[in-house]
Amino acid sequence: MEKKLRLHLLAMSKKLLYVAIIQCLSMSLLFAWNGNAQVKRIDQIRIGIGFNETGILHAFSEIEKRTGLNFVYSNKELDTNNVLTIGPQENLYEILAEMSRQTNLIFKQINHNIIVRKHDSDS
Repeated sequence: MEKKLRLHLLAMSKKLLYVAIIQCLSMSLLFAWNGNAQVKRIDQIRIGIGFNETGILHAFSEIEKRTGLNFVYSNKELDTNNVLTIGPQENLYEILAEMSRQTNLIFKQINHNIIVRKHDSDS
């Protein structure tokens, strides 16, 4: 009787060890998984930059370098002759709001992209 109990405990311990090893391996794979990090909203991005008589494409390029965001626009809708003068602003939202006032453009963030469109006069 005692021998059967001992064999049974040994078999159960072995199975428990296998389950624990499999669980540890699967958890390490889950922790190593490359997930998507949350994207910051434009009002949360601190940039502290201003522009003085700067072309809009240069301004986009500078913001892209500092934030890692990408501007997406159609060349047909963007007037590249627009020159911006924006005093130093604390966050990206304030900069884009001022750009919108000066250029009649609309900015919308989708993940790591900022979509640029011409403001419709109908709406």
